[in-house]
Amino acid sequence: METGGGFGGINCLELPGELTGVQARIFILLGKYFPTGSHKVGATFGPLVEKLVTGRFDPTAQKALWPSTGNYCRGGAYDAHLLGCPSIAVLPEEMSRERFDWLDKIGSEVIKTPGGESNVK
Repeated sequence: METGGGFGGINCLELPGELTGVQARIFILLGKYFPTGSHKVGATFGPLVEKLVTGRFDPTAQKALWPSTGNYCRGGAYDAHLLGCPSIAVLPEEMSRERFDWLDKIGSEVIKTPGGESNVK
């Protein structure tokens, strides 16, 4: 596992019983190797699914808006991509080029705000 952030399967490790001392199978998910390269897919799916099931968000008629310094909007843009829904990622212009390239690859509209991670409140 050398890189993350592609669109492959989610990588996990199973801890051996000899290490854990229990019979239960224990798996570790590695957020770095999630399809987004970030663990924030789960953090963004929670609020999104609540709006979907209550009918307050229609992915066929609305855009999903994801403001953050990069990882949260990355997770949200990926969720929107899975739904076939347009997304808008809002993040500081001084964030890494890799974040902007990834958002472009997923097809998200990007709005750059002034500053960087250190001055986001």
